[in-house]
Amino acid sequence: LGPCVERGNRLYIFDQGTLSAFDLKTGNAQWRLPSVGISDLFFDDAGMLYVNTTTASPESIKYSRQIDLTEKNSDSIMKVDPKTGTTLWATQTAGAISYLSGKFIYSVQSYRPFDEDDDNPYKVETGFETQAYLRIRPINPTTGTSAAEAALKSGAKSGCPITAKVSRKISSRALSSSPCTGLARKRRATASRRAGPGT
Repeated sequence: LGPCVERGNRLYIFDQGTLSAFDLKTGNAQWRLPSVGISDLFFDDAGMLYVNTTTASPESIKYSRQIDLTEKNSDSIMKVDPKTGTTLWATQTAGAISYLSGKFIYSVQSYRPFDEDDDNPYKVETGFETQAYLRIRPINPTTGTSAAEAALKSGAKSGCPITAKVSRKISSRALSSSPCTGLARKRRATASRRAGPGT
């Protein structure tokens, strides 16, 4: 939703660097939350506000024509109290919110390289290319932690983020960064032992 959203008795408006809430009856500003790169607003059934934004600094707007090679920005998700504008939690590891349903918030990360013919015999491959991927993560709306991380800490075997193969090869980055990599390796090793040598 956005950049202008009416919810309850408030009107929410975001621009390049600020999210603001206004009283619908009086038009007075109730609060303002500085954040650069806001792209979407979401509300859960309890009326809590979730914001897709980035970790970019205000200087990135002020000096928009300059390129800072040392600055590393990433996607960020914030949970905000709609009454006060207080940030309840923020996370930078889950991509952007795509869907709210039931007990979880679902975030999506994806990467798709430029379209190229996979059968092109002149295509140069170095072995370091990032393959296309799509990751879906369930996030606990109370704490902002990934359900996969919580499952690993508790020793559970479920809750892993979904990494979909969207090209012929599975992305090595997707596998190496997935919290379920260790579990997947253990399962493959167990299957290999059961199959025996020479298989």
